[in-house]
Amino acid sequence: MKRRILFVMLAIMLILSMVPVAMAQDIDPCFGLSADDCAAIDAASLATIDEVTAFNSNFSIDFSLTGIPDGDVTFNLTGSGPMAMAAGDVPINMDLDMDVSWTGPDGDGSATIGFMIVDGIAYVDAGDGQWMGVDIIAALSDPSIAANLPVDPADLASGDLGDLGVPPEALGAVMTGVPALFSVPETISYTRSGDVFSFDMDIAAILASPEFGSMMTSIGEAAGEEGAMVGMAGALIPLAVESANINVTQTVGGGYVTGLSFGADALINPAALGEEEMGPISMDLLFDVTLSDVNGMFEFAAPEGAQMMPMGS
Repeated sequence: MKRRILFVMLAIMLILSMVPVAMAQDIDPCFGLSADDCAAIDAASLATIDEVTAFNSNFSIDFSLTGIPDGDVTFNLTGSGPMAMAAGDVPINMDLDMDVSWTGPDGDGSATIGFMIVDGIAYVDAGDGQWMGVDIIAALSDPSIAANLPVDPADLASGDLGDLGVPPEALGAVMTGVPALFSVPETISYTRSGDVFSFDMDIAAILASPEFGSMMTSIGEAAGEEGAMVGMAGALIPLAVESANINVTQTVGGGYVTGLSFGADALINPAALGEEEMGPISMDLLFDVTLSDVNGMFEFAAPEGAQMMPMGS
């Protein structure tokens, strides 16, 4: 039971990190930014969405998880390459080169990966020089692939989460409760330094707030048989989460958002859940991407000798 509560706690923290701020209709959307600064980042964001059709990218992902019983885990990815909007059912072309490395209980490793999307076909080279291709639309429509997915993609697109075992009433309680979490005093800041805008959220403080407790109570009441576990999790989560933070940084250049980073960290004490044999669990995640050659001209061509992967029936 206590391990399940730990899982619920981690899942809720993930949900909080992904819920769009736009849901919170009754709060200041600028989170303390001046009106001029708020207008500036809004204009750059909208211009990026509406006007940017191509760019070169440099990106990285760094992840570490320490303190788990099976052993520490690290993951690092760096990559670069152009992306551009395209006509057709798959509206993007890209040509990315990536270097990946990892450590974990099952060993360490590294790889160089090529990934392309050209005219609706995804190509992967896992470092052996042999490109494999798959028709993206055909793959998504293949019954043999859809049958092995945990949920029908069409249901996700329509917002039907019934197959995931999420009671609609519980989902409604989340949607109702989340906006109040963005109003917890002294937990969110939004600042500007030159062309860099930084959004910071103290997740641990939000989890310890009465607003979070009220939301968890509402979810528990709507969750049916799992309600008691949700209610218990709501009481124990503030004790177990010693710290948790989210940072989103946007860099503006030439009227567009040309840099974006997302960082998250957490320190969890399983002993607060009765798992005395486990020490603190630490998680750190950083995603960073920088854009250049915005709206430049790029050519994309399928790799020579690529082998198409057959679709099942």
